[in-house]
Amino acid sequence: MASILIIDDEPEIRSSLNEALSFVGHEVSEAQDGDEGIEAYRNSPTEIVITDIHMTPKDGLELIGQLKIGDPQPKIIAMTGFGTLPLYAARELGAGHIFSKPFPIEDMLGAVSELLNED
Repeated sequence: MASILIIDDEPEIRSSLNEALSFVGHEVSEAQDGDEGIEAYRNSPTEIVITDIHMTPKDGLELIGQLKIGDPQPKIIAMTGFGTLPLYAARELGAGHIFSKPFPIEDMLGAVSELLNED
């Protein structure tokens, strides 16, 4: 299974994703904003990063840009509850999957599996 970092400023979202991903065998860590997420990833790189877009002080788009210039580069899933425009920007920056909140957890599990099977 994979190592996954969830970055979201909503504790309920982090908890729900962590529970579902852990249940199917993934090793999951969490961060509550973009700055904490960058630090967590640099301290312990993961295969996949699932990030919210609308966060402060560092939003998900800035986070994705920073992760994509690093080495190693994680596979990224972006999500937001604030319309589709930020999701398209996330896709342009390199997100492999994008989600509008709320979404079925099965869709997220499928996206994680798909990204892991790309190699």
